Amino acid sequence: MIDVARARAAGLGNAGFVRADAQVHPFPDAGFDAVVSRAGASFFGDPPAAFANLARATAPGGRLALLTWQAPADNE
Repeated sequence: MIDVARARAAGLGNAGFVRADAQVHPFPDAGFDAVVSRAGASFFGDPPAAFANLARATAPGGRLALLTWQAPADNE
């Protein structure tokens, strides 16, 4: 799927895709304007560690977008 996404984004110049363990991957500090997860956050073994690492990797004013299976009030 990542190969397909990369092919579709070719030529956009500012799109990138990383498949990594969000808890421990050495993302660059403030290296991303947006972090998108399509249900991946549901599988974090240590959610506080994963979200802390993603927050560190997100630039000030950046955004986190998550696909969830239920309304926000019904998700932990």
